[in-house]
Amino acid sequence: FPPPVVERADYDLSKVKPETKAAVAQFVEDKLKRPLSAEENAPDTTFLQIGLDSLDAMDVALSVEQRFGFS
Repeated sequence: FPPPVVERADYDLSKVKPETKAAVAQFVEDKLKRPLSAEENAPDTTFLQIGLDSLDAMDVALSVEQRFGFS
């Protein structure tokens, strides 16, 4: 099956603090058990493209929610 088409919200990523970007990247790297390449650590990279399935994506999302206090 092809992956679902998801509309993307327009976010101004320049407003995201570097510390926040680094923390999220760390959660992804921990899940992958390897560092992200520069190409992978880009705003338009999907979890599927780097080898994470939907359950892995939910684990990362939960970690982000817990770390930053929102759900």
